[in-house]
Parts: sequence; C-alpha cells; structure tokens
Amino acid sequence: MYRPLTIRSTQPRSVTALSSLANKGLNKKDLPQLLDTDFAQIIKNYIIVGDGQLQKRKGIERVFAVAGTEPVTMLEQGTSDIIVFAYATTVAVYTISTDTITNIKTDFSANDRFEGARYGDYFYMANGADKTWYFDLTNLAAGATEIAETPAGSRVVRAIGARLFVGEGSSVHYSSIDDGSDPPFTNFTAVDTLADGPGRIDNRMGGTVRAIEPLGQDIVVFQDEGKFAFFINQIDSAGTLSRVDVFKMSRFDFGGARGAQMTSQGLLYFNRAGLWQLVSIGDMNLPFSDQEGLTSVFLGNTFFDDVTLDEADIIEDRKRKIVLVTAAKNSDTNNLVLAWHYDQNKAFTQFVGWSINRFTSIGDILYGGNSTNTRVYELFKGFNDDTLSIGTDYQQELRVGNLETRQFLRKFYIQGFLSPSTELTVRFNIFDVTGKPVVDKKRYTWSAQYNLNGFDGWGTAGWGGSAWGGDVDFNQLVESFDGIDPFIRNLQRLSVRITGGDVLPHVINWFSAETEVKAKIRRRKLVELT
Repeated sequence: MYRPLTIRSTQPRSVTALSSLANKGLNKKDLPQLLDTDFAQIIKNYIIVGDGQLQKRKGIERVFAVAGTEPVTMLEQGTSDIIVFAYATTVAVYTISTDTITNIKTDFSANDRFEGARYGDYFYMANGADKTWYFDLTNLAAGATEIAETPAGSRVVRAIGARLFVGEGSSVHYSSIDDGSDPPFTNFTAVDTLADGPGRIDNRMGGTVRAIEPLGQDIVVFQDEGKFAFFINQIDSAGTLSRVDVFKMSRFDFGGARGAQMTSQGLLYFNRAGLWQLVSIGDMNLPFSDQEGLTSVFLGNTFFDDVTLDEADIIEDRKRKIVLVTAAKNSDTNNLVLAWHYDQNKAFTQFVGWSINRFTSIGDILYGGNSTNTRVYELFKGFNDDTLSIGTDYQQELRVGNLETRQFLRKFYIQGFLSPSTELTVRFNIFDVTGKPVVDKKRYTWSAQYNLNGFDGWGTAGWGGSAWGGDVDFNQLVESFDGIDPFIRNLQRLSVRITGGDVLPHVINWFSAETEVKAKIRRRKLVELT
C-alpha cells in the first residue's frame, strides 16, 4: 500500500508572547519563569487602569511646611478648610483658604506620635504621654483644654457614633453618650451600668492598643499581639435601661498596627504578615469564622519581614479605586508606599519617592505628611514629586518556548502614549543556555516619533477622553507604536525591563516578543549514583 513520504519540517517554530502589562500586579511569591503575563516582578510608580494598561502615577505638590526636620506625626481633616497636623510636641492647624498656620498647643509632653479624631466642631487628640486633649475648630484662638477624666498615656482616640473611645495600654475607655452639651465627651471616670454612661474594656493578653475602628455595630480593637471586638448592648432591667459590653471576637495573632481604616472594601489593617481585609466578625465560639483575607498574598511571605509598622497608615482613594498604605522598609522612617488596586484584580503596585508618615483627605483630594520633615503635600498633583523627577520601573519575564529549549529573540513591539519629550529605556535581560543571568543584554530608547497634538479626533476625543479616562491629560500625549529586531540568540529565559525618569506623563499599553524555538539545551550535570 502506498504511503506518502513524511518529511520533517525544517522551518523554525515561532512563538509570540503578548503582555497586557500585569493586570494582576506584583508577584514576589512565585517563580518568575512560571508566571503568565498577568503578573510582574517590578511595578514602580505606575497605576493599573483598564485591562492592564500602566499609567505613570501623578506627583506631589507641597501645600505648606514648617522649618525643621521633625516628621508629621498626625494629619487629619478638621473642616473642609482646615487640616490639623502635629509634629514633635506641637499641634497646629493649617487654614487652606488663607494659607496660614495657627498653633493650638506647643508644649505637649515628649512623645512618638499623635492620634486625632474630629467630632462636630471639636477635635480630640492623644499622644501616648498625656491625657486626651481637645479644641474648638470654630475658635482656634482659645487653644486646647485637657479632659481631666481621661487616663494619662492615652494613645488612640476615635469618635464612633455618639461616644469617644480612647486606647490606653491594653485598655479601651469610652465616654458617656453625647447629650448635646458642649464640649462633648468629658465624662470618662464615673463608670457605671447606665445605658448612656462611660465604660472600660480590658484585654491584657493582647498588648498595647494600636487602633480602634467600627465595623457595623461592632467596635474592633487592634493590639500588638491580637485583636478583639465588642459591642455595647442595652438591656431593660425592671424598667431601667442598663448597658453591657458584649464580646464578639478575641484572637491572638500578629495583631494590627496603627492606621487601620474602614473602607468601601471592609476594614483594612496592617500587620507583620501584610495587608488584611476584614469584612465581618464571626462567632466567638467558632474559630476562624471571621470573614477575613490577606490581600497581599502575591507579595509573598518574606516581603514584610523587614517592614516596620510603627508609623503605618492607610487611606482609600475612591476616585482612582485604590488603597494606599505606607510603612518603613529597611528604614527608620516611612519610605514604602503600596497601592492596592481593589477594582483591578486586587493588584499591588509600588510607589517610590514618597516619604509619607500620614494620610488624610478632604473631599476627593488626598494629602500626605512627610516622614523626615514637617511638610504636607497634595497627592496626585502634577507630574513631579515636589520638583523632583518621578522614576518609573517595570520588569516582567515572558514565557517563550519551553524552559529546556534555546530561544532566538527575533522581534519586539511596544505600544503606548508618550509625551513628546519622554524617553524610556527598554532593556532585555536573559539567562543564557548555561543558566547564567545576563543583565542588559541589549538596551533601546523608546520615544515619540511624531506629534499629533492639534488633531482633535486623535488627541482629545478618540483617544483621550472616550477610550481611557483616569487622570492623565491625553491631549499632551502621542500614540507611539515601535519595534526592533533584537536578534538575541541562545537565550533560555527572557525578561523585559522598562525604565524612565522625568516630569512628564506616559502610558504603556502592551508589548510583544517573537522568538524562534531552537534545539533542546544539552545538560549532563546530574551524576548517577551507583
């Protein structure tokens, strides 16, 4: 029977790897050579928008400064026109409309940090050394008056409902209910069982109280070595309304740092394991019944080993649908800012160049207080960091062919939107056939080749407003689609790194690499045991 000849094809097998730029963000947990293009190893100073496009983050602009090198240890909204801040032993307010600073009290005891809470026209503050103090936001000239009944060493202060909660040591003290008299929250010491009276909760096994936050009807208290939750219940006893504190949960674990924050995504808090999302409190008698999850799982188990959370802070940016967290990594002062994109596959990116100790917001404007001096900035303003360039860095390994074959990188394409003067460096890092890493095997400059500004159909409507959004002005950007024939032979693995640094915006949409799969890599290093 006739059979046609089978001729082995001599044509090389071509493989194209397309990246939509890591719409699932950073992955420090898994081996990079096994990752798909949903993840990257480095994403610095980018925000993920759309389905994986990277927008260079906007910068910071100085709002006000006080001479000296004391960090900002409290930053809170007072009113729509007032920012309350603290440094060293001073609490002061900045009035936005008049661009003036008014000192409230300059001689607090020496302390590590302040905590503050606004309630109506009053602002309350604690610093871990003194009692709780307050001042009237409508009468700044009157200064502060001490709440004598609060404990010395008050560390955390939080207004929840119609009560003020104060953390001191491993205890939480709460005031009587606001009865409408001014100032509110002056009664802390006459602890009784009346429904509207003050109270105290102790959890000595958990250590120092670091944060107090509401979650529905529950009050969640974060400590050094655990957390607990309770609610204040009222019961009718022979016609008299009495009060009883009901424990909902008590856990002993990594606890939670200062700066826990209630957000649209639940109660977020930081500890040595990472950023956690607590959605609801479980049953006291059912272990692990809390609805809680670690959001930073892809950052890996060791990412936070060298992170210090003493000055950690968290804020939600609902405009950009991200949560910002700040802490110190391999540093004595805060230098790490992570952006959690809860609307984009819960991805993480990293901001560098921001030394932020405290966050606050007024409306949709975010502010940050410096960790190395007494400066306060408006965040996401302009494209420089207080006149400094913003450096960007992105690195991703592409899965081309098999890990045990030699590859030949033939073509590379990249597309995005660049400012007319932007220059980005595209770097190819490889592992050669011996398994040796070669950094910057080849490097190329990517810049805009022409200017479309003035053409309304391209610059504004078609590309800028309709298709993209975000907060980048696409009128100033040029669509740029470029490529190169790198001709890198005999590579085992390939990663692409894109770096830049300027005071201009840009957006990267995608890149692709075309490789040819060559022969199997010859390895004869395993020795048979006899």
